[in-house]
Amino acid sequence: MKETKPYVPEVRSEATLEQRIQSTFERLGYSQLSAIHCSTEGDRIRLHGQLDSFYLKQVAQSVAMKVAGTSQIQNEINVV
Repeated sequence: MKETKPYVPEVRSEATLEQRIQSTFERLGYSQLSAIHCSTEGDRIRLHGQLDSFYLKQVAQSVAMKVAGTSQIQNEINVV
């Protein structure tokens, strides 16, 4: 079965990287992603919060990687 990647809309603005990632989370249609917080330290991105599925945890990580253009993601999202 071919893996389906979530659609990540382009965000072009002067917003900070954290704001761009949060904005993308909010527009994806998964209401739970709006509860995920991100912070940056250099080129490393840290995601933290709680979700109720591993799928959404992976979506959050994939979105952050796409928006930031890096694979330096520290995913501290808890699945409960």
